[in-house]
Amino acid sequence: MLVRFSRLVLPIACVVVVLLVQAGSAFLVPQAAGGMARSASAALAADISMSPSVSPAVKADVYPNGVFLPVAMKASPSPYNLFLPAVFNRFPMQTIFGAGLSLIKASYGFDRMAQAGISWARTDSVVSWAAVEPIEGLRDWSALSDLAQGWQIASDRGITPIAVVRVTPSWAQQVPGYFCGPIRQDKLSQFASFMNELVARYSVSPYNVKYWEIWNE
Repeated sequence: MLVRFSRLVLPIACVVVVLLVQAGSAFLVPQAAGGMARSASAALAADISMSPSVSPAVKADVYPNGVFLPVAMKASPSPYNLFLPAVFNRFPMQTIFGAGLSLIKASYGFDRMAQAGISWARTDSVVSWAAVEPIEGLRDWSALSDLAQGWQIASDRGITPIAVVRVTPSWAQQVPGYFCGPIRQDKLSQFASFMNELVARYSVSPYNVKYWEIWNE
């Protein structure tokens, strides 16, 4: 019974070790001249500083996902610092925190939001279908120039832009005079065509808009 148990435990233990490695159980950062190189995530982790004069060296294996796993320690000088707990191997790290601004511009506070570490930016200024296509079939994409510039600024800073699409043109309103009202059934295909061209234009570099909010709620 004991032999069978040991044969079962050993493979399970090996699997657990592999999973920990893939998740990024720990990593090492070389000492920088005059200081220590830190990532934003590492700054939040517990810092176990290893002084070359008293601390043990860390022998590490390097895996394809960029994770350093300490596997043995012995008493000798080390040029490394070990940071705990686990740090993910996807950088820059995406968070759930974002900001809503009138426009993505420095004058509207975007730089401060970026410095605060946001991952998302949503604007109150909307993609107006009515502004782009005031006359059915005639689209003027220059109406989105300010928004497009902001999307590019956000993308260049590694921040994901979220675009809001609103405003039904008068020729497509089911209830005349209600630009936030429903779209006429016979104009839904025209709206689909508008959205198709909109996404094709702005979901690619340099704008990289991947998230589209259809109307406000």
